[in-house]
Amino acid sequence: MKKLIALLLSVLMLISIPCVSFAEMKKQDVEPVEMPVEEETDETPEYYWEDLEPYVEALGLEGGFYSLRYFGLDMWVPDDMEFQELTDEAIDKGIIAYATDEDESRELMILNLVYDQQIESLYDWQDALKEQEGIENSVICYVNDLIVLEYMLPDKDCFVCDLRVTDGSILEFIWAPFSDEAYAVNAGFMSNSLMPMSE
Repeated sequence: MKKLIALLLSVLMLISIPCVSFAEMKKQDVEPVEMPVEEETDETPEYYWEDLEPYVEALGLEGGFYSLRYFGLDMWVPDDMEFQELTDEAIDKGIIAYATDEDESRELMILNLVYDQQIESLYDWQDALKEQEGIENSVICYVNDLIVLEYMLPDKDCFVCDLRVTDGSILEFIWAPFSDEAYAVNAGFMSNSLMPMSE
């Protein structure tokens, strides 16, 4: 089993790198936003949940799909991760959902980052992260037909997946600690399960 996990981790690393209840987030008074369609290039990698789902089953991982309704997204989350009630301070920081395991050693944080100047594309966002934050190794890819930017922050021991929202904000998913190999596998599954919400 350890060899299978190590192998799967290697695969996920290659494809991924160069709170209120997430399941039942209530619809806001405004209409849900739509995730934008950005220009596709022949070199943009594409990944699909249906290709990873057999590995989830083979590893015996239990989980389910949860809906981030306002953003029209579904994501697979392991059963051992529970979404927590958010504090006012967390909400003020842009955190829209936060989940941990029972001993709080693993985290999933989802933020909506809103800036005075709208982000025009994920390519602009990628350039800004490189210029302002020094993030050199990031990759833009298609995950279940959604365009996403993925990168690691080694100093914070986390893996990040960003999507651009049509209002020019960034929807950011953060998994930590990424040095936890078993959780890194789960993070790979979660990040590659992001998809438009089913009807």
